[in-house]
Amino acid sequence: MFRPLRVPDARRPGGFTLVEMAIALVLLALLASLAWPAWTAQQARSTRLDGVAALHRLHAAQEVHHARQGSYAARLASLRGAGQADSDGGHYRIALVEAAPGRFVATATAQGVQARDRDCPVLTLRVEGALVHHQPSRACWLM
Repeated sequence: MFRPLRVPDARRPGGFTLVEMAIALVLLALLASLAWPAWTAQQARSTRLDGVAALHRLHAAQEVHHARQGSYAARLASLRGAGQADSDGGHYRIALVEAAPGRFVATATAQGVQARDRDCPVLTLRVEGALVHHQPSRACWLM
């Protein structure tokens, strides 16, 4: 049983037609438009760690200051290891909003590209005695 080899038909060239290519590009664009918002939201969530880490460092430095001085520091410059106005990655501006003998409030405000984070543009750490409040929500603090 011998079958002869098929010779390609010269009238029908191989490859893709313009219509097939256009359909493939439209599908690719549709998939990209669906994936883009999820990707940017994940990017914002992962970069949020920069602000969270900066506020945790500030909190630790405030507790050391409180143990040594008997009160929380009123200025960032008074804190060792956390006295900088920007987070390590530069995505957040750190501010000590309020400081009193038994409490303090600190914020991390998104800067640059991170300012597009609609869910959590400002992270707030409020410490009142032994109580620690994370605002605007625990989800913003990745808890």
